[in-house]
Amino acid sequence: MNYKVYYARTESGGHELLILRKFESEGKTTFLAVDPVDLSTMVTEIPENRLQKLSWPQAKSHFSKTPFIKSLQLAGRQAIPLQNAGIDHAIPKEKGIALTVDLCPSHKPLDRLLFTDIFTEFRKIEEPAPVAVSVSGLWMIKHQDDLNWLKSLVQKKELEITWINHSYHHEVNRLPLSENFMLARNTDLDVEILENEKLMLTNGLVLRCSFVSRDWFPTSR
Repeated sequence: MNYKVYYARTESGGHELLILRKFESEGKTTFLAVDPVDLSTMVTEIPENRLQKLSWPQAKSHFSKTPFIKSLQLAGRQAIPLQNAGIDHAIPKEKGIALTVDLCPSHKPLDRLLFTDIFTEFRKIEEPAPVAVSVSGLWMIKHQDDLNWLKSLVQKKELEITWINHSYHHEVNRLPLSENFMLARNTDLDVEILENEKLMLTNGLVLRCSFVSRDWFPTSR
């Protein structure tokens, strides 16, 4: 797959895109890109002669006035707390409920009733029902049937799932928060971030634009 961090700018359909990752898929050079205005992400094949390669500082400068970079800056300013760091409200602020589910490594099967209840209740207001699912690598490996079931709900337009990178190993121990999860000793950020992205893409999940930089990784929608 030769998956790696790669920053560049390009244009598609009259919109500027920021390329975040580069990899090989079925023998073709492929890119993971984000629209810096609406934060949508996409997997795309673009001839490299249509790309302007950038460093991360150059990318931040070029797209500095976009919602994407502004959200990163906001997350960076709130990165100090060990809990509730990063983005903790909608941008712009609005009324409503943001529903998220974390799929941490577990030997237990998925609680499918939770998702069917979400669909049943939300269909009275909005359909498909929007929900953000943070998925870890070890959960995907051990729960392929449950993952395929969730994907089937998306295909049937019962749920609209925003897939979020929840790290590959999801280290949890009995130590304080300052030495737990992504702050645990000997954590390899490249493995936790990039290997999980690879696994998500392999499973057909187009992840949202969190963990965009090896040096600066906010929690983004």
